[in-house]
Amino acid sequence: GVSTLITCDTGIGDVDTVARGVAQGLVVIITDHHDLPRALPAAHAVIDPKMLPGEHPLRELTGVGVVYMVARALLDGSEQSARLDDMLDLVALGLVADVATQVADTRYLIQRGLAALRQTKRPGLRALAQGAQLDLAHLSELDIGFQLGPRLNAAGRLADATMAVDLLLTQDAQVAQDLAGKLEALNHDRQA
Repeated sequence: GVSTLITCDTGIGDVDTVARGVAQGLVVIITDHHDLPRALPAAHAVIDPKMLPGEHPLRELTGVGVVYMVARALLDGSEQSARLDDMLDLVALGLVADVATQVADTRYLIQRGLAALRQTKRPGLRALAQGAQLDLAHLSELDIGFQLGPRLNAAGRLADATMAVDLLLTQDAQVAQDLAGKLEALNHDRQA
């Protein structure tokens, strides 16, 4: 029953897979940031900042930045556009954790996102920072790169990445504490 596939941070090199999906009637939209292959997949749309000129201010976006810019384009002028500012904490987290080159608009999004992250209302991010003994009010890119990012990534490396997604989405402080504790334990295992 699936008719549309929108990728996030993947798909730019999956020429054969995309061709099979399109041949079966699937609408495929690729959002990615990885280096371009010699031949692009035959998707209905390919959005990758590596297609931009080298000096373009958006060229160094990572997957989360690409998706954020697509959302901005889709929501611009709508009632939902105000929700974009609520996503900047996640944008900063993703840009830094995915080791984006911090220049031009990527740097600007990280700066705006850090300000949002320092005041985040997300119980999961608050619990994760608390478990890492970080002061959210003074959070830096280094804290994201060396503390928060590895804790979130530990789930996907050693268990199920759904745990990290659930942590970011929960509105329940107790659930957030429980999940942050599990991620903390997985991160200790990863370090060992």
